[in-house]
Amino acid sequence: LHRATSVPLPPFFEKHAKEHFDEEAVTTVPTDTPQHGPLRTGTAFWNEFFTFIRVSGEHCLEFVLTRGLQFIKDRELDKARALLEHFGPLKPLLFLVSWELFDGHFEFREQVVNLLWNRRHHCSDSHMQSSCDHLVFQQTVAHWYSQNPTDLPDAPPPHHTANSVLNQLQRHSFP
Repeated sequence: LHRATSVPLPPFFEKHAKEHFDEEAVTTVPTDTPQHGPLRTGTAFWNEFFTFIRVSGEHCLEFVLTRGLQFIKDRELDKARALLEHFGPLKPLLFLVSWELFDGHFEFREQVVNLLWNRRHHCSDSHMQSSCDHLVFQQTVAHWYSQNPTDLPDAPPPHHTANSVLNQLQRHSFP
């Protein structure tokens, strides 16, 4: 994969990703779904974010998704992590959109899974949840298979085996 010119992360994302919010700066915003619970974050972040969005003229969700996808394409997972810290419900969507980008790159897909999908954080859309779980299952099976190689004399290295198994699972299984 080619590494594109690095896209900058607006400074307030990094600043707020590193800060721990004190109780006076924390606000609670209820969400539509009980499985997400209240969204707790600093009002300073949201003030800076919406000012940035208003000035840039971009849509707030489109900015997060397109910039997050670009960071993942560029393999800048620290920037993606800082960007997505306040947008947890968008992680499953970004996970599904970015999956095909790294076909044949088993190790990097593992990193993307660790960044974007955590089974404990339920998705409000059951189809999206099922699709994410399905991809993670395939990745887990491929990883297990690569760690338990056959005793064939010309067996490929584990990461090649994992990529091969993952490709077979994607071609022959149904969600």
